Amino acid sequence: MRLQEGKVSLRLDVVDYQFPELTDQKWDSDWLFLRLRLECGDHVWERIDPSVMTFELQHLADWLAEAADHSEIFAAWRHERLTTRMFFTEPNLSFEVSNGHPSGLPISLRVYLAAEYLPPFAELLDHVAEEVDEVWIDFGVDEGELRKLVQALAESLAEFPTRVGLLTDALQTNQN
Repeated sequence: MRLQEGKVSLRLDVVDYQFPELTDQKWDSDWLFLRLRLECGDHVWERIDPSVMTFELQHLADWLAEAADHSEIFAAWRHERLTTRMFFTEPNLSFEVSNGHPSGLPISLRVYLAAEYLPPFAELLDHVAEEVDEVWIDFGVDEGELRKLVQALAESLAEFPTRVGLLTDALQTNQN
């Protein structure tokens, strides 16, 4: 997953399962290591962290596909801000889609970075609090760019599929 906005670029790649040897344990079998690479002008930073579950990555792909399906609505929205945000179990990464971008593109894809993904040059990025504990980067995108992101996520999920998921024990028993 790659995004670029001016001199800022962000790349997210799935590296591996956090516990590759565990294939049948709720939660632990589905944790993924993500590599985040952030470039801001001359500043480059990379971090690998267990940040997302396989099924959360699937939810992100579905959510981005839905935003792409509704890109005309985002583009035409002229009232207050139209926005939707995706959070994960681990609070170091989240995404927001909103209408309009200063570049003229129909959609802003905002990527929030916190905790382990807070870069050492966080003060160069946007944030709300006096103390920097979360920053964000806005990327102007259109329907085509969102679909490329969905495809990149699908490729990662093909390599690292959900192994257990969130099914309850009763549901798992009924499916067997």
